[in-house]
Amino acid sequence: MYHHDKYVQTSANLWHYAGWVYDALALITLSVVLWIVSVVTQRAAFADVIRFGWTICLAALLEARSPLLKRTSKQHLVWAIVGFWAARITLSYVQRGGVRRDDWRYADLRDMVGKRVFAVLSLPMVFLGQSVFVWLASLPMYRAMRVGTVQLPTPAFGGVLLSLVGIILETWADEELDKQRGKVAVVDSGPFAWCRHPNYFGELCFWFGFWLLAGAEVGPALAGPVAMAVYIVFVNTPLMEERMRDSRGDKYADYCARVPSALVPIPRFMSRLLGGAKPKAD
Repeated sequence: MYHHDKYVQTSANLWHYAGWVYDALALITLSVVLWIVSVVTQRAAFADVIRFGWTICLAALLEARSPLLKRTSKQHLVWAIVGFWAARITLSYVQRGGVRRDDWRYADLRDMVGKRVFAVLSLPMVFLGQSVFVWLASLPMYRAMRVGTVQLPTPAFGGVLLSLVGIILETWADEELDKQRGKVAVVDSGPFAWCRHPNYFGELCFWFGFWLLAGAEVGPALAGPVAMAVYIVFVNTPLMEERMRDSRGDKYADYCARVPSALVPIPRFMSRLLGGAKPKAD
């Protein structure tokens, strides 16, 4: 019995690690197919499907390669967290126009280089570029779904809580944006009263929480949340800050003075202690 269990675990681990290559090829194939569709339809928004679609696909692939005949309690929990997160993103994606509405980054790049050049550049810069970060961010799932780790690790409980906090914060931020859309130049209510990009912070919470759920190993799995943090801190946030300053001008400058934290939510009274300006009287 011992040798059989050891064989099952060893073979499963080999499948998981060897599966990295197959999964990367599958993700590249998905990206190329979506890119072809985007070129034909002239809708670069198909690239955003990679973000939430691949995470669900990877969970299904890992479970299909598992030698176990039924899910463990840990795998059930992984499916619940990932499914909740993917459902939230899918709903937000559809409500904001889905494939009919390109992200402003894609639109700006298309205007800069022209439609024909963008059609070519969008494959490496948009579709494959996004796939790299999505693949890295998904690395904790290999650990989370691996056979031989049936029992939940101690950090998993904190990971579940952190992931849920991230999902809730992103949902709250999206709802606040929708509620204030067209009413104000700069949204500074709800979670935006504590930091300028609470949705990005929520995304970081989700991925670091998922890493904790997977066991919080300092190894390949850690590359997932770190890659997402690098992307959000050094790419997404600076781009969004520049866009908001260009489009909102002094109003956004005033908002930055009142809410000095770009990513980490800080209550208003603490913001003032850190140098933030007091809200202007109506």
